[in-house]
Amino acid sequence: MYDLTASDDTLYSCSSDGSIKLYDLNTLKELSELANHENVEYWRVKFVNGHLYVGDNEGNVSWQN
Repeated sequence: MYDLTASDDTLYSCSSDGSIKLYDLNTLKELSELANHENVEYWRVKFVNGHLYVGDNEGNVSWQN
């Protein structure tokens, strides 16, 4: 796991295995997997103003509403 961020009720993680996972912030139970790309390393994740931003090892930044 490379990075963590949180909204009011969700914890987000990104990892070198190409995954972005969502967890319930109160129980830390995994809720879902937002992405799983074998050829990508996600290095940074940030939740700001209702948007999730993710940066990868190639310098790309993507977001989810």
